[in-house]
Formats: sequence, C-alpha cells, structure tokens
Amino acid sequence: MSGVTSSALESAALAFSLAAPLAAGIGVGIVYFSAIWWTARLVVGGGGGSTIIALMALRIPLLAGVCVLAARHGTQPLLAAVAGLLIGRALVMHSRKNATA
Repeated sequence: MSGVTSSALESAALAFSLAAPLAAGIGVGIVYFSAIWWTARLVVGGGGGSTIIALMALRIPLLAGVCVLAARHGTQPLLAAVAGLLIGRALVMHSRKNATA
C-alpha cells in the first residue's frame, strides 16, 4: 500500500488548481494597486489628465476581467484570486511605505 489516500490526492489537486488564480490575483493586485499609487502621485503633482484617465481605464477592466474569469471557474478560484489581490495590495503597500508623492 502506498500510504496516500484519495482525500490527500484530492487536497493536493485542489491546491494545484487554486495556485493559478492565486498567482494571477497577486500579479493583478500588484499592477492594480501600483496604478492607483501612480494615479495618486499624478493627481497630487498636477500630472496630465489623459494619463490619469488612461490608468483608470486600464486598471478597472483588468481587475474585473480577472474576477469574472476566476468566478466562471467557481467559488474557490474566485476566492483564491481575491486572496491574491489582497496579497498584491499588501506587497505594494509595503514597498511604497516610505515613498513620498
């Protein structure tokens, strides 16, 4: 007997199936929250309005697209993607902690 139960295999399969949405969420979270940071810098610094609008126009559909794509695969992938977004947010906030506008 190999000692590996079917529930252990199912758990491993679930973990691997959630790795992609989690990684995608982290990547999109980093891009999304970095874009918010750059938008805030531009607004405070009196930057170009077209750049601000472009950043908003790109980040919102990106976030929605990842969430919709993950939701089409079920609740667990959606939750993994949202957890990734929060991890990405934490990474951006930590990296920008001492940055000034």
